[in-house]
Amino acid sequence: MSLHTFIINRRQSGQSLVAIMQAQLRLSRDDALQCVRERGVRLAGNLCTDVERRVRSGQRVHVTLNPKPPPRVKQRREKPSAPAVVPLAVRQIAVRYSDQHILVVEKPSGITTMRHADETAEFGLRAKRFLPSTLLDLLPAVLAARGPSSKAASAPCIGWTRKPAGSWCSL
Repeated sequence: MSLHTFIINRRQSGQSLVAIMQAQLRLSRDDALQCVRERGVRLAGNLCTDVERRVRSGQRVHVTLNPKPPPRVKQRREKPSAPAVVPLAVRQIAVRYSDQHILVVEKPSGITTMRHADETAEFGLRAKRFLPSTLLDLLPAVLAARGPSSKAASAPCIGWTRKPAGSWCSL
């Protein structure tokens, strides 16, 4: 709380109390009105609650200002974390064998196994944003979906072999 006291001069005589409070204390109209309504103004020693009161020369005004509380900031509610959505491409990749050194997966057609170095160099750091994911990009998610029991390293593909049915698979 702060107490302000001032005396009305001839030039201010006849003006409304709220207008003088605005000029003397540099208050907004709303703040001056609120101060009068909250019974924080004494005019010539008497409590003044009339917001349209006109003042006379020589009157003493005592204004008690209550500090404004800081504006309340709305706290954002955190959304409950939804279960992790596994991309369709990750769900279509089947791990056939894994140990400490080898990982054998069966991937659907249409997913590139790994990107050529020239292609990566051409796009630079933007390559992961603009080019489709490769098997090498998806392997960490595949292993994470298998759970913590999977200890296979996510190493790049080492070679190719032909399945008996005539299709190719990566080793």
